[in-house]
Amino acid sequence: MRVSEQMRFQDLVPGYQDLLARQIQVQKQISSGKRIQQPSDDVDGTALAQSQHSDLNDLNQSLRNIDQGQSWTDTTFGVIEEGVTAFQRVHELAIRAGDGTLSAIDRTNMSQEVEQLLSELVSLGGKTLNGHTLISGAQTGQPAFTATKDALGYIISVTYNGDGTQRDVEVAPGRTLSYNMLGSNENGGDYGIFRDTAAGVDLFDTLINFRQFLQANDAVNINSTSLPAINAALDHLNLGS
Repeated sequence: MRVSEQMRFQDLVPGYQDLLARQIQVQKQISSGKRIQQPSDDVDGTALAQSQHSDLNDLNQSLRNIDQGQSWTDTTFGVIEEGVTAFQRVHELAIRAGDGTLSAIDRTNMSQEVEQLLSELVSLGGKTLNGHTLISGAQTGQPAFTATKDALGYIISVTYNGDGTQRDVEVAPGRTLSYNMLGSNENGGDYGIFRDTAAGVDLFDTLINFRQFLQANDAVNINSTSLPAINAALDHLNLGS
């Protein structure tokens, strides 16, 4: 049989069609950024891609979790730093108030500033991030502390409203870390920022007692009781920062 030019061309058509289909596939891969357009293109590659896609999703979720925990931790450290600043001022007042040459009026005036610092410390327990209280454990819908005042408006006690729950976040598959700190550990937990029963530190009681000694013009107790307690409170706050 004589092989005509038409027959030769017809023999080339299947190869040409294959090349055209491959060209279209490559163009799709380039435009979409995907080598595999459908599972049948590469069964093994599809399985590998699905596994890698799952790993990528897990990684992205872990990164989001870490960012969340980091934001929470950074904001909590801000609370501690404000507490340190307040107690540094309290320490300055205690040094001055222990001077035997000060008058009762001087100490009474100082007591007003101490009361203000005490109120600010209670307010710090209400700091939030994205609507959630930072240092109250799982009780994130309310301030960590509530102050009780006497008839004259002075704070006489402070109640912790939180619990000892640690907030955990998954930073890698199967690995979690706790990222929150507690305002007090009286209901469980390790370190309590403002009240730590294990360490015997209560920043609120320290300020209340100091204010009362100032109001009573009691320089002896300011030096022997308040000043050591204020130093211990500062050391404790710095431990958490």
